[in-house]
Amino acid sequence: MDFFTSAQVGLPRIIKDSQCDTNPPAHLLDGDISLEHDEAPAERPIAEPSSLQYIIQRHRIIKLAAEIYDATEAGPPSGATISALSTKLEETVESVPIWLKHKPLEASITDNPITILYRIVLDILINKAIYLLHRRVFVKGPSGETGTISDKACIDAALAILDHQRRMSEEIQPGGLMYGIR
Repeated sequence: MDFFTSAQVGLPRIIKDSQCDTNPPAHLLDGDISLEHDEAPAERPIAEPSSLQYIIQRHRIIKLAAEIYDATEAGPPSGATISALSTKLEETVESVPIWLKHKPLEASITDNPITILYRIVLDILINKAIYLLHRRVFVKGPSGETGTISDKACIDAALAILDHQRRMSEEIQPGGLMYGIR
């Protein structure tokens, strides 16, 4: 919540991850937990579909987006910083299970509407992270040059987010794929 509010109004985050002592959510179902054991059981495989998997992936992407925001809030980051964070973002995106990766709505006709919504939200968060990573260079590029990689990344990310919003608006109408969950 702190990250989203800070990013929206352009202020530094108040709560940093280093100040928190909570662990990320574990991939466990209710049946995995028992009062008979003192320790938490082993987590389920990352590829196993569950509603918790969405929460885990969302947490990972938001945490990385917050790290990107912290690294870029003061001004344009160095090329090395952009490269390192870009690599980290690519690794995070690659680790998203296949069933949660974005795919065209035309290929999702038989999928559960909630799963479609999960995919869209994760892709919006990924594109927001891409935008946050490149925005300082996009807004004020070195020596005023245009057509840089950061320009393209920001524009592509913004267009992807707008397209998701448009498609969601269409799909919540009667007869749409997500009409039942509007």
